[in-house]
Amino acid sequence: MSTARTVRALIGTFTLVAGLAAGLAVGQESDRPLLSGPEVEDTRPGLVEDTFGGEMARGKARLGAMAAIPAQDLRKILQDMNKADADGAIRLSQEQNDRVRELMVEYQEERRVWMLANRDELSELYKAAGMPEPRHRGGREDRGGRGGRGGEEPRRGKPESEGRNMMEPVEATDARRMPRLRMPERANPAEGGQERPRPTAQQQAAQQRLRAFMSKGPTTGDLQRRIYAELSAEQQKHIDDEVVRMADERADEREMAKIQRRQNDRRAKNGRAGGAEEGAGGPGRAGGGRGKIDWDAVLPADGSVNLESLPERARARLESMDEAQQKRALEAMRKRSGEPRRRRGD
Repeated sequence: MSTARTVRALIGTFTLVAGLAAGLAVGQESDRPLLSGPEVEDTRPGLVEDTFGGEMARGKARLGAMAAIPAQDLRKILQDMNKADADGAIRLSQEQNDRVRELMVEYQEERRVWMLANRDELSELYKAAGMPEPRHRGGREDRGGRGGRGGEEPRRGKPESEGRNMMEPVEATDARRMPRLRMPERANPAEGGQERPRPTAQQQAAQQRLRAFMSKGPTTGDLQRRIYAELSAEQQKHIDDEVVRMADERADEREMAKIQRRQNDRRAKNGRAGGAEEGAGGPGRAGGGRGKIDWDAVLPADGSVNLESLPERARARLESMDEAQQKRALEAMRKRSGEPRRRRGD
């Protein structure tokens, strides 16, 4: 695996474990390997530019390496594959579901042990990188009996044995507690956010050292290959297709959000930050609101797409897509803006 793909895989390690294995019991002991048997062919997506052609070849600058499937994507796909109404060719059997749960438990325990064994060096690296340490979920004995913050009794949470099933959705409060290796996204000053300082050269170097050090421990890519070993060729292909589709959808959403932020910035500079209309009631704008898109005009109740109601830059960005791709990108942007999805006939 190349250095670039390895780094990308390491970035998703903490999120995948928390997102997929949260709440699973970790008390089971086993001396056998995590996955025995012949080598498993790695059928996960490579770089996205190897998957798409023509207008869809956005490359690493847009989506990055897909050596490790994002945790929230894999979780969502597995949930859908576990539903009773899923297509028979891709639906998880009970045996597959049980085996995937076992792999999650084993991997979480393996990772927990490695983190504890290396916690001092990891703590120093996180500090040098200017990044928050992921919250450890181990037992009190793993914390050396130190208790909570400042010697206080640790906060009580749900016992591991009473945790959520792997296939259940992640609640918003759970998502906020998930440890991440990524740095937080930069805030948008035009939206009232506070700009996060850029990492210094020393912090960037420490981040590289942290990723290199974590490559010595359990990796997300290894876990995914073990899961794939339990799936059929049809199921593997379904996951690959869904991962690429979801990544492309998010990229479209980010691009649209970037366009809208630039428009808001221009309005602010021109003294129209209070939400005034472009000119005298420009097209595609709802009155009152800071440069909001009129989604009822863009996505009418009849299911069509009206690009003429979009700002010019956003319209140009979408014109190269087919109608299905346009709808996915627009629905993702509307969801991000907080606007509810309109039902037909409303």
